[in-house]
Amino acid sequence: LGCCEEYSFGRIEPDGASFLPGEIKPLEGNEYIASCGATLGPFQPWFALINAPSPFTWDGDRVGAGQPAASWVSFEGEGERVRPPRCDSTGIRFGDGAPVQSLRVIIDEVSLPSDRIRITLSPSEAYGTLTVRLRSPAIKDLVYAAPYGGGTYTFNFSPLASFSEGQEFAEVYVEWRASTGTSSPTTATAVRPYRFKILGYYLHTQYNSPVDTLCGGPANAPWCYQVWGSCNAITCQQPISAMANDHWLRESDENGTGFRAGVGYVSKEWTCPGCTNGPRFRAVPQPCARCSNMVLVPYQSVAVSGFNSNLTCGDQIFVEGLGTRVVADNGGGVSTRQLDHFIGQSACNAASTYGNLMTVKLCQPTGCR
Repeated sequence: LGCCEEYSFGRIEPDGASFLPGEIKPLEGNEYIASCGATLGPFQPWFALINAPSPFTWDGDRVGAGQPAASWVSFEGEGERVRPPRCDSTGIRFGDGAPVQSLRVIIDEVSLPSDRIRITLSPSEAYGTLTVRLRSPAIKDLVYAAPYGGGTYTFNFSPLASFSEGQEFAEVYVEWRASTGTSSPTTATAVRPYRFKILGYYLHTQYNSPVDTLCGGPANAPWCYQVWGSCNAITCQQPISAMANDHWLRESDENGTGFRAGVGYVSKEWTCPGCTNGPRFRAVPQPCARCSNMVLVPYQSVAVSGFNSNLTCGDQIFVEGLGTRVVADNGGGVSTRQLDHFIGQSACNAASTYGNLMTVKLCQPTGCR
């Protein structure tokens, strides 16, 4: 018999799959041996994982990103050739040692309010160095080249005091360089978008909807209110004039909202003309916010200064020790490094202060503005 040349070639499997925009997935590569018209395999090579940003395409043995200027990534080891001593040799493996499973990294969950980044590494028998990094444009390593085996792990953002004010992050990047048994190390990576910006320490205070019956004192001060409207719509009519406790009026006027027995919630009137000898309000079904199409929710809504360049209506924040809040209001008495928390109905001057707490802006996928 003549001696047949044998050579190896790589192939991506499967031949097709569906991927969501921006999704990153591993593809398994297998090694085959061709000899005398027959193909042996598949065998798993040293290299067994390709990561590429989607959308992407592959032509059987190469994978590339589906972008206009994308470069192709060739399957490693493609075209290696050997000449075994006998033509009828079968089951030849070269360069790949024992078959190994592909490394895989999955970022299962990212939540700064829960102080949790949960990651799954597989296979279970693999072992190597792990890096967990927050990046773009700032970079911060939560774990750097630490030894980890396969399994599910939870890492923390805390302590937030270790971050610098103004740092902004766009994604979590995980890299695991590991090996199984006697195989050579390979590297698996994963990326998950997650944007936030460290605002630093803000003063956190409270404001409320004062309840007239809890404020005490006689009804000796004039005021008026509109009744044909809601927080975001009003039909101006002749206002109703009445008398109320002066302390309650001043507190409600300062906070922009109050609660009056027999009337319900009232909000400071900004549109319709009113009485000339007292503050004017609007009777509303719920406490109104200055932000359009928003209402005040106790222990969820906060007010910011109109001069705060980092925060605006609808922004979500995380306050260490308090949890998440939404910007729904603003006020002239709030400083640029202060957040005023709405706490609902209570007595006049019942609102307190939380003190200076670490504050983080939880940003939209498009950026932190």
